[in-house]
Amino acid sequence: MPLTRQQLQDFEQQLKQRYSTLCAEIREDLLASDKASYSELAGEVNDPGDKSVADMLEGINHANASRWVEQLHAIDRALAAIASGQYGQCVDCGVDINPERLRAVPWAERCIQCKEMWEHNHAMASDRARQL
Repeated sequence: MPLTRQQLQDFEQQLKQRYSTLCAEIREDLLASDKASYSELAGEVNDPGDKSVADMLEGINHANASRWVEQLHAIDRALAAIASGQYGQCVDCGVDINPERLRAVPWAERCIQCKEMWEHNHAMASDRARQL
């Protein structure tokens, strides 16, 4: 069943709110990383154990930033889908995404079945790449 106009407006508002929140988090993270850059962390360490902790912290910062940027892109795609009248339809199979799923993840692009298949296929591809 297609989403109502009110539901679309609510989802659009949620998406815009999340977009603003993410932008603020990224801005704060960048400001914090400027204050304590990796080179400062690594330069202050005195043993290999401390260096590995500094490396891990830097990796976590990059992973967070990467996830945030991907989520921003997903939100942009969801807002474009609202504008084009395609919001709430699975990009893989075309069926309507369950509104409960959209309430949990308003930027969801796939129904739960296609998302599970997508994750399974990508996990297998990652495993194969690691074996090479």
